[in-house]
Amino acid sequence: GKTSSFIYPNLDDRIKNGHGILIFNYKGSEDKAVKFFADKHRRLEDVIEIGVPWGVHINLISAMNEKELKSFVVSLMSMKAENDYFSESGSNLVVTIWKSIKAYIEIIEEADKINNKKSYLGTVVKFKLPTALTFAEIANICKSTVSIASFHNKVIKLSERFEKTLNSKIEEWLERHDEVVVKNKYLDLMTSVLHNKDIVETGMKSLDVFSDSLEGSKNSSMTTLIMSMSTTFASVADNNAFNSEDGLDLAHELDQGKIIIINSQEISSVVLGSLVSSTLQELSKRVRQTKINPVSVFIDEAQRVLAGGGGSIDLHTDVCRASFIEIFLSFQNYSLMQNAIGELNFKALILNLVSSYHFKNGVVVDDL
Repeated sequence: GKTSSFIYPNLDDRIKNGHGILIFNYKGSEDKAVKFFADKHRRLEDVIEIGVPWGVHINLISAMNEKELKSFVVSLMSMKAENDYFSESGSNLVVTIWKSIKAYIEIIEEADKINNKKSYLGTVVKFKLPTALTFAEIANICKSTVSIASFHNKVIKLSERFEKTLNSKIEEWLERHDEVVVKNKYLDLMTSVLHNKDIVETGMKSLDVFSDSLEGSKNSSMTTLIMSMSTTFASVADNNAFNSEDGLDLAHELDQGKIIIINSQEISSVVLGSLVSSTLQELSKRVRQTKINPVSVFIDEAQRVLAGGGGSIDLHTDVCRASFIEIFLSFQNYSLMQNAIGELNFKALILNLVSSYHFKNGVVVDDL
């Protein structure tokens, strides 16, 4: 009776009061209840679905930080040991590529602010490098040792080209404008270019090991790693619903009062756990805002939805109240929940609970 006695009455009340709603449809029937309550309170147009053929697409890693991305890759490769060679190497490789793409995309964004995006974006396209930061793009780079080496080689040349282009523009402007004016115009772009250069020269040193593959040399351990990654990444990388460049920003939509249903049956627990953690992380930043729309997160069968994080999923319970976020969790027992989110996160969760309701199983089992 947890769903009908606890989840539904609170869901009805929060929809009635205009809350942003995030609900995980694990049983497969919650979408009908959500739409019923939304229609009842004239909010059916606010409903958004993810994980169904007619649903919207998202960019799975757009809101992830470095720690969350690394944890996501480790969980995806299903290797829990902290010193496991494949999980550590694979996650470090993905994070390195992620940092590199993120750095040169920031340059394009800064160039756009001074109406010079076309030049920088065109250079990235010319080098045949990703113009969007999605898991599918990273997985494509990691499909072979040769593709990684090629990526590394291209970003080095890209960094050199960006620096040369910027210096040329600055020199051109200095001929016609005061140095202070030039500095004010190009300071942010210059900072991004220098940051990208630092990433390429120092942060990507670990990719040097792949350079020999362009000359036909093979590294057996690296080849095995790449094969393992290609196999495990396929389920996420090949799903367009998680790799949209202009995908829906879950935190933003919830902040605007949307009602988001995630069809959990068709999505792995690793992806679900990452969605929960990264979305709550983004929503927690609302503590800086003066006007905040309340957001209610409903996770029925929480021990299953959160099971894919290997104990690393952070529910950010320490900042939920200040950010006007409330989380409704329904689960079978404490032990299952502790295994799902880890001992430390479970303790934090219990200490931050406002209310706890226990439902007794009415089935009597005769003594054997």
